[in-house]
Amino acid sequence: MAWVEQAASRYNARLCSTTRFSLVLRAAPLGEWIVSAKVGRMDDGCLLIEHVRQRDLVCFNKTTEE
Repeated sequence: MAWVEQAASRYNARLCSTTRFSLVLRAAPLGEWIVSAKVGRMDDGCLLIEHVRQRDLVCFNKTTEE
C-alpha cells in the first residue's frame, strides 16, 4: 500500500498549461520515496502525468530485539 504524504506544485506561467509537482510517497513498510512529476493539463481540466522521476529513497529498517 502506498499513499501521498506531501505534495507541492509550481505553476509555469511561461507555458500556462504545465504544472510541476513534487510528491512524497510513503509505502508501508518499505520506506519513503521522493519523486517529482511533470503534469500537463488536458482540455477537459483533468491532469495527465507526463513524466515521473525518482529523486530519493529513504528506507526504514525496524529491528526488534527480544
